[in-house]
Amino acid sequence: NHNPWHKESYLCSVGILDQNGVFHSWVFNHRTEAVRNERLMLCEIQRMLDESDLIIGHNIKFDLNWLKTVGLACSDKKIWCTQVAENLIQGQRKVGYKLDQLAQRYDVKGKLDLMAEFWSSGYETDEIPLSVHLPYLEQDLRTTRDIFLRQLPIVMSSGLDKLAELTFEVTQILSDV
Repeated sequence: NHNPWHKESYLCSVGILDQNGVFHSWVFNHRTEAVRNERLMLCEIQRMLDESDLIIGHNIKFDLNWLKTVGLACSDKKIWCTQVAENLIQGQRKVGYKLDQLAQRYDVKGKLDLMAEFWSSGYETDEIPLSVHLPYLEQDLRTTRDIFLRQLPIVMSSGLDKLAELTFEVTQILSDV
């Protein structure tokens, strides 16, 4: 279930790095820590989406689907999926496409491992303390942004820019489907 305040949902947070690199986060449905009004948070997220020219994500179909499921509009935005872009750059070779694998390939800081320790101990995402969860979220965003900044010149210099643009448009369509 993608509804963040549904009692069976384990989705707990949404994060955005704005164009100035400032980290913004919203916490939904956390079991042990108080959360703000959900509708107000969704309005804040929509405002930031409206101010954006480009939405960057890793495996962005998941994020687009969640945004659309909770009623947020982003279909008119250009997107960049670092996972899909890497597939174009690699020529669909069988290499790793996980965020940490790309981080290693591009020599950028990867994920913080503490969340994985909680998950392997049986915690659900909405049970992990925010003092652990939010730095993990922020690092994911920074890693994704840093990979994008490394991929963009490769895509441009390789003449893949038009193909990437078309592929990202198809990604949006597939997300809608």
